[in-house]
Amino acid sequence: MESPTAAGCAKWDKVKGDIFMCIARSSITAEPAAASYHDLEKDHSFSKHIYAGGLQACVIVRYQKSPVGPYDELLWIPGAFKLPETGKTAYRATRIYVSDENAVYQGRSNWNVPKILARFEFTESESNHLPYSKIKISTHKEGELFLELKLIPAFLNSRTILPINSKFFPFNLRFVFPPLPESRDKQEDKRVGTTEWKQVFLSVTGRVGVVKTSISQTSGNLFPDLGGKCYWLWLKGAEIRIEGLPYHTATPSAPHRQKH
Repeated sequence: MESPTAAGCAKWDKVKGDIFMCIARSSITAEPAAASYHDLEKDHSFSKHIYAGGLQACVIVRYQKSPVGPYDELLWIPGAFKLPETGKTAYRATRIYVSDENAVYQGRSNWNVPKILARFEFTESESNHLPYSKIKISTHKEGELFLELKLIPAFLNSRTILPINSKFFPFNLRFVFPPLPESRDKQEDKRVGTTEWKQVFLSVTGRVGVVKTSISQTSGNLFPDLGGKCYWLWLKGAEIRIEGLPYHTATPSAPHRQKH
């Protein structure tokens, strides 16, 4: 594994992991929920852009293979934001937890993704098709549990039977991120800052199923409220490609439309 302070690569190819995702709601509020930002970013220009609303999503990924090795991730996408100069909109993840400090450094330096460390606990399932029965996520230092998902087999026992390939989507999986502030403790927490806008393209292939969840959350501002119960999509062993580019350069063909 590379040193957490090693130079990163803005393109990750043939990354693999299990993905759990819910579309939380379509937001018509004037601003994202207060818990949409970590403390470092909420008082910085990162959080001061015009909010355009749209679909909101929560995503949990258990990476089995990546350039920094296996790690876990929790992302919150509150919707879209207006971009400077053009006024067009693009989606953005604004609060992200990961289990590995190298993933913190690489995510922030490569793509402007505001990652911080957290603790993840996955409980194995007795189901033949669903790998986990419970997911717990706690703060890194204090170990405070702030999100717990109980996973219950749903349709067809949550078998992943429907193939999915984002290159056939009628839209690009494109996110645009402003520069990040830098932590005073960056040598310890790896929360480095950046100075340029980045655009990030994703592509995903795999098979999707449906799982029912029962969600418990602590009150406070550690993560936005997801509601108590809902259905999530999940992909087993999905193949993921991530490519980051400066925002002001010419946009290439979306990576998810390229052959893998």
